[in-house]
Amino acid sequence: MTVRRTLLIGLVLCLAIAAGCQQAPSADTPEGSAMLLAEAAEGADWTGMRTYMDAEAVGLVFAESLLATLPGQDSSPGAAASPDMHGDGFPSGAMQETFARQFVETLQAAAEDGTVVAEGTLLGTLLEDGVGEIEYVGDDEALVSVTVPAEGGDQTVQLRMRRTGQRWMLVAVQGTTDLYEIFF
Repeated sequence: MTVRRTLLIGLVLCLAIAAGCQQAPSADTPEGSAMLLAEAAEGADWTGMRTYMDAEAVGLVFAESLLATLPGQDSSPGAAASPDMHGDGFPSGAMQETFARQFVETLQAAAEDGTVVAEGTLLGTLLEDGVGEIEYVGDDEALVSVTVPAEGGDQTVQLRMRRTGQRWMLVAVQGTTDLYEIFF
């Protein structure tokens, strides 16, 4: 074998190893699913986004925590999800469902027009900077930290990811008082 051929084989092997190290995100990890969600959003792929995000759950969990902060509401976990009444006899569950439905419709429209991955949004930040720390909360849940630019300084939120079969899905966003600000 000539020196030239040996060098060529060595170069091909180095390139193959480097390509193997640059693996695409995998849905079998929380961080991989978060990145695949952002990539689906970048491609305006609503079906792909729904593969890695339960948008209704994200909206419902946020509405529950928001309603719990209102005067006269029980702030214990799960309290706002009960069939209690809010204010003048309006069921708080209906408010949650309305919020979740509006969130999903707004998210889909933003995905289709590309604004959901704009600079400064949660998914845009994922594409630009990736994820931060990952904390496993049991075998099937994890918190993935993402630092999102916000007025008055950066805001670190936790994406609550839950294992669903062979992939992880975003089911809640914790650490924000304005879900719309970080998504849109």
